[in-house]
Amino acid sequence: LEYICPTIGCIMATIMFAAPVQDLRKAIERGSLGSLNPFPWVAMTGNCLGWCAYGYYKSDPFVLGGNLPAFVLSIWLNSGAAKLQFLQKWIQHKEQLQLQQQQITTTTTTTTTADLVTVPQERNLLIFLFLWAVVLVYVEWFPQLLLFTSDPSVIIGVLVNFNLVFFYGAPLEAIQRVVSSGKSDAIHLPTQIMTCTNTTFWALYGFAKHDPVIYIPNVMGLLLGIVQGLLRCIYPATQQQQQQQQQHTILNGEDEDDDDGNDGEEENIHAHSLLT
Repeated sequence: LEYICPTIGCIMATIMFAAPVQDLRKAIERGSLGSLNPFPWVAMTGNCLGWCAYGYYKSDPFVLGGNLPAFVLSIWLNSGAAKLQFLQKWIQHKEQLQLQQQQITTTTTTTTTADLVTVPQERNLLIFLFLWAVVLVYVEWFPQLLLFTSDPSVIIGVLVNFNLVFFYGAPLEAIQRVVSSGKSDAIHLPTQIMTCTNTTFWALYGFAKHDPVIYIPNVMGLLLGIVQGLLRCIYPATQQQQQQQQQHTILNGEDEDDDDGNDGEEENIHAHSLLT
């Protein structure tokens, strides 16, 4: 369990972390994020950074190997989302300038050049990185000031699990939407299979290592995945959704011909799978 489970877990985690790549690629092709919610990518960066630090302090190559590639990938995802947000702001700014020049409106512009300096994705990412930078410096330089324990890995483990709160909102929202609508279109079945598989292996690894920092969040993620899988079986999906999921593969996680409206829903489901 201490070698096979985390090895498979690293492979499954890498596949799941790469799932949003298709969403971002389609968003770039149409030049807009549309209904796609990029905030989970910010939390993904903080999550992976925290787990990399935890793996370092625990001298655990599996935890480090399962999150370091995803940390690098998350930087690219956030960069792509920031570019699209900047593009939309720039378009709005140019349109407002044209309206003013044509004297169609006398109101002041809602988008100024100062607003173009940073976009929401960049600001959120900087906040997460700054907070983690403060934590890592604090636990490394001031271990004597740590509360309740002198082990930095305990503090980092608690905080990285707190970071996961931002991920749990997505599956809970999907569950509520399925129950209220009576349709399971918001649940992407292949992704749920990957989620349950990944969290199962990491939970087993956590139990084998007697490490609650690893097995607690993965057990919670597994339970959420099982609940969504049961809802997918209980509540029917529309015919269009069923046809789309038949074309999806485990490796790409998304359909090339999926419409813009489903991009945001499926991305929300990807968010909670970033557990370790």
